[in-house]
Order: sequence, then C-alpha cells, then structure tokens
Amino acid sequence: MDKISKIVKEEWLFFIALMATLISSLFLKRMPEITRGDLKILIVLFNFLVITKGLEKSGLFAKIASRFEKGNPFLKLTLLSGILSMFVTNDVALFTVVPLTLSLSISPEKIMLLVILEALSVNGASALTPFGNPQNIFIYYYYHLHPATFMKAIFPFFIFSFILILGLALFCGRKKIEITKKECEKKLNKREAVTYCGFFIMFIGVIFHILPIEASIVPPLFAFLKDRNILKEVDYFLIFTFLAFFGFTSNISSVLKFSLANPHKTLIYSAFLSQIISNVPAALLLGKFTNLWKSLLIGVNVGGFGTLVGSLANLIAFKLFKNKFNNLTRKYLLTFHLVSFLLFFASLMFSLLII
Repeated sequence: MDKISKIVKEEWLFFIALMATLISSLFLKRMPEITRGDLKILIVLFNFLVITKGLEKSGLFAKIASRFEKGNPFLKLTLLSGILSMFVTNDVALFTVVPLTLSLSISPEKIMLLVILEALSVNGASALTPFGNPQNIFIYYYYHLHPATFMKAIFPFFIFSFILILGLALFCGRKKIEITKKECEKKLNKREAVTYCGFFIMFIGVIFHILPIEASIVPPLFAFLKDRNILKEVDYFLIFTFLAFFGFTSNISSVLKFSLANPHKTLIYSAFLSQIISNVPAALLLGKFTNLWKSLLIGVNVGGFGTLVGSLANLIAFKLFKNKFNNLTRKYLLTFHLVSFLLFFASLMFSLLII
C-alpha cells in the first residue's frame, strides 16, 4: 500500500491526466482519438529517453560534471546545468548535476542557493533546442517546424533569461570551494558512452529530418539486446502522461471550438496556465486550440519559472534537495519562489515586448 501511495504521490500529474481523460470520455461518451502525429511524438520521446538513460548509465554525464569540481561552483555548475539541458533535457541535467552539488563542502544554505540556480538554469537554457524539454519536443513535432525556425523564435527568451540566471550565479558565488569526490565519482564505460553518443547523433538526424523516424527503433533494440536495465529505468510515466493528455485534449477539442488567435493572449494564457498545471500539460492542452506556435512555445517556457509546479524540473530539484536537507524545506520554498517569480515576470514582460 505504501508503494502504491508513493507512486501516486510521485506521478500525480499522470494520474490527474488519466482521470481527466477517463471522466471526459465517460461524460462525452466517446473514445479519445490518438493521431499518427501523436504517436510520432511518443516514439521520438521514448527513443530520446532511452538514449539519455544509456548516456547516464555509461558514466559520461558524471565524468563531465566532475571536471567542474575546482574553483567557484556557482557559475560553473549553473552554466553546466544549462548547457547539459540543451542536449539531454532539463530533467536529466538536474539528475546529473544536483547530486554533485549536494556533495559540495559548503554550508547547506549555499547548496540550497546553488540547487535553485541549477533548476532555474535548466528551465531557461533547455528552451533553446527542440529536444531541451518535453514541451519543446511536442511543439516541434506537432507544428512540423524546421530546427532553425524553432531556435530563431525562442532565442531572444533564451538569451535574456539565461543571462539573468548567470548574473545571479555570479552574484551568489563568493568563495573558492571544492567538491567531495567520494560521492561524485563514477567509472566511465567508454564503449557504452561512444555507442550512445552515436545514437544521440542519430537522434539529431531524426530531429533535423535527415534520417527517417524509423531509425528510432535502433537505440531501444540495442538496449533490449545488450542491457535491458536501461529499458527498465526509462521514465514511462512521462510517456503515459503525454498519452493521457493527448486523449484528454482530443475529448475537449471535440466540444470546445474556440481558438487562440492573439499572440499576446496566447503567451499570457500559456505562461499562467503553466503555473497551475505545469508547462508540459499546458503545451499539450493549448496546442489543440492555437496555430500561434511561437507564442505557445515562449509562453510555456516562461511558465517554467514562477511556481514550483510550473516545471517538473523544479519539482525534481526540490525533491533531491529535500531528501538531504529536509530541515531547510521551508527556506528553500521561500527563496525559490522569490527568485523564480522575479524571473517569471521579467521574462514575461520581455517576451510580450518582442512577440
């Protein structure tokens, strides 16, 4: 019973989406329609999760992170979190860098500030690439965008928010400190690292439409034949959450015929809706009601700032910190929301000016 309760607590977003789909299906007396485009997004997402899990297990991420052990970690680890998130999603970046941060030989309060900066960094930096976060993957494939078009649209938000975050990191960093290697070192499996780097290049080829989507079968097939533990550790709840929201939005769009046609309103609605239900479901929900993909893209990425639930990355960082420093939970939440809401409103005002 405790195990079930733990799963429900950790994967609350999936269960809410599932209940919303089931209730709307019963009320409307219809089965939700999952389109070919929806399935394509799920296939790409699954392929990406397998590749990033393979890279993580190879020890490559930990090896890269350990190179940032000397000097002032505030700027270095905040920058590392952001750069990693552009390529391996905001969630994976945090699971790589935050454990390293928790081993720093500094006060818990400074570790708290650094974890907060890392969470905010991945939210801002991951916005730049089509595969930086789940909502970007959805928008990129749902609207059939070209990579250059996508990155050009989001670049002003990315550079504005990331500069602000790096500025905060510089301000917070004061002392030269060291990382305790004991908790951070992990042996690098070079063969696995090279293999999954190759798969990542293949994935880029699929994203950039150089390779057909059928190429996505290679990494999962390799993992099935060589190391099934990778497949066991994939975040299937994220995939099922996408699937459930596809079903819910299909049901809702069958009865609601409104359309978001104003770019400023679309940006505002998506940013504020993200504060309540998180930015991934906000993108999935509003995508059915607007063709203004640029406003939606910027809005849900702005929405990653603000409340703790604005982005799942925020929740991951908080959970990792809370597990080690439970006594600082209240202080973490107060500090996080103060800084995060400043970034939210600053990014929102900036984005409304340039949209």
